[in-house]
Amino acid sequence: MEYLLVLVWGFLAATILPIGSEPYYMGVVVKSESLGLPLLLATVGNTLGGLTTFLLGRKGGNMANKKMSDKNKARYEKASNFIKKYGPISLVMSWIPIVGDILVTVGGVMKLPTYPALFWMTVGKFFRYLLLGLTALGLF
Repeated sequence: MEYLLVLVWGFLAATILPIGSEPYYMGVVVKSESLGLPLLLATVGNTLGGLTTFLLGRKGGNMANKKMSDKNKARYEKASNFIKKYGPISLVMSWIPIVGDILVTVGGVMKLPTYPALFWMTVGKFFRYLLLGLTALGLF
């Protein structure tokens, strides 16, 4: 059950919900004294959550842009410029709290190609959970 929750927490943390998956993930890594399965499940869950956010941006982002506050428009412009400069590889930064969600959403609005976007999201999320897991085990 705890492994299923790693997947669920990872998924939810990558959506617009303001929760973090890191404490639970690190707790499971410490308790199980294992990195493999928790790392896989956290990465998959968080990537699927990121993909959900990406697809929501693709489907409804332009509509949301019309109702944005000035502060959010400025954030959108920054993210948009960053993505225009670096393309799908910019989504490797999707692991960063708050900033990553904005990048992923804007990437969807900008209709980045799905598979490269998914690949770079996965890379970023994998390395974040790898570092967190190694830290939890006292190896980093």
